[in-house]
Amino acid sequence: MLRLRLDGVGIAETRRVDGDANHPETLEIPIDDLIPGDAVNRRTRRQASDGATVGHIRLFGGWVDQAAGTHCILEYYSTGRVGRAMLGTRADLADYIGLRRNGLPAEPRGGAPTPVTPPPAPTPPAEDTPGCGVLGQNEALGPNQSKVSCDGRFTLVHQGDGNVVLYDQGGRALWTTRTAGQATSSFVMQGDGNLVLYRADGRAIWNSQTPGNPISATVLRNDGNLLVYGANWRVLWQSGTGGL
Repeated sequence: MLRLRLDGVGIAETRRVDGDANHPETLEIPIDDLIPGDAVNRRTRRQASDGATVGHIRLFGGWVDQAAGTHCILEYYSTGRVGRAMLGTRADLADYIGLRRNGLPAEPRGGAPTPVTPPPAPTPPAEDTPGCGVLGQNEALGPNQSKVSCDGRFTLVHQGDGNVVLYDQGGRALWTTRTAGQATSSFVMQGDGNLVLYRADGRAIWNSQTPGNPISATVLRNDGNLLVYGANWRVLWQSGTGGL
């Protein structure tokens, strides 16, 4: 079952629809016509423990370079694992069909997406690790470590001066924890759903105030917004820098 339909700006559809091209509410579309928010469903099915045959559904996050076939994919797991965003290639879509809910526009809200510059020589993440732009549960950024959005335009950096800053590709600071001058040790997406910046002495000096969410992840989206998501992609906290 597919629960979300994103339009590149926000959640546009939350009605449950079967991930099947034969369902009356879905339309099969060519892979090259995918836009942010469409679904892709694996053609090859597997046998579930209850005897049902199931595929694997992903949300299409957008093209990085459509001519080259590089794109961003969003996944969320019913097993309780943290969702992730990751960079894919055209070969990764070979066993998938494109799906769109009937009646939805063929372009994201606000018109066709603006082409973006792909990141240089991206390396796809390993199967069991969070992908580009995602800080998974119990994952941390130490001093001078960073996360980059899937399209390469935005970077979240835990600076050596103790400040955590979100930059655009021009080097402009869009958001900061305002903690420069502190001896910080880790910026961590905790297992309880709280995003926390710790000093070297173990004291928390900034947090997203989102504990109590055991299924969660921090995501740096391609629109420049930094968000903490809970179960079913519920927004728990955001930097408010989206749409850039």
